[in-house]
Amino acid sequence: MAFIPSKYSLSDLTVSATASRRGLSNQPASEAHRSNLGYLASFLGSLPFELRINSAYRSPAVNQAVGGSSTSQHPNGLAADITPVGLSNKDLATWLWAHRAEFPELDQVIWYTDTSHVHVGICPPGSTGCVRGAPRQHFYYARKEGSKYTRWVPEEAEIKHVVEMYASTRPLRTAAVAVALAGGVSLAAVLIALAVRVRRAK
Repeated sequence: MAFIPSKYSLSDLTVSATASRRGLSNQPASEAHRSNLGYLASFLGSLPFELRINSAYRSPAVNQAVGGSSTSQHPNGLAADITPVGLSNKDLATWLWAHRAEFPELDQVIWYTDTSHVHVGICPPGSTGCVRGAPRQHFYYARKEGSKYTRWVPEEAEIKHVVEMYASTRPLRTAAVAVALAGGVSLAAVLIALAVRVRRAK
C-alpha cells in the first residue's frame, strides 16, 4: 500500500522538533515504513475527534535521540502520540475501549496521568513490523513517559459516561474504509463510497 494522505499528511506524521533541532532526517527509512504510515494516517483520520499529533514516525536516529524503546512501534510507522482536543486523554482511551471492536487493528493504547496525550499503536492487515504479528488490543495507563505500564480496563461507570457523552460521535468508518485499510482501495473509491452513503442518509 502506497502512502495515501487522508486527514493527515506525511509531513504531519514525520514532524519532529528533536530532528529539526539536531539536524536529523525523520523521513521513512523504507517503503514498508512509508506504507505503514499510510495505514496510520487512515486510522487517525477515522477517529471522529480533533487531534494534535505530538509524535508519530521516528527514524532510528530520532528514536535513539529521544530515548525511545528499541521495541517502539514509532520507528515502524505504526504508532502515534496524540492529544485529543475537547476531551481528556483518559476519555479518549475509554472511548477507544468502548469501540475497540470497530478498530480491530488496535495494538496498544496507553494514556498518561501526567500529560494530556495518548500513545496509540496499530497492527493492520498488510503492515510490517508488528511486535507480535497481530494486533493485541492491550490497554494501559502510566504515570509518565518511560515509567512502568499498568494494564487497564475502564470501569463500567466510566464507559457509560463516555459513551453517553459522545453518543453522537461515531467512528468515521464504512465497509469501504475498512476494505481500504485491509487491502488498499484507492482514496477516490473510498471518498465516492462515503459520499453515496451520506447522500442516502439525507
